[in-house]
Amino acid sequence: MDASPPRLLDQVRQAVRRKPSAIRTEAVSVSWVRRCIHYCEALH
Repeated sequence: MDASPPRLLDQVRQAVRRKPSAIRTEAVSVSWVRRCIHYCEALH
């Protein structure tokens, strides 16, 4: 059974956690990506 690749927001969280930053930075980054996805879907 193949494992599915990580979802986009999980990839964002992993990328932010690799850098030394605050937990709030992770939350804000995920929030921005979520808003961007929502905006782009509204355009189509």
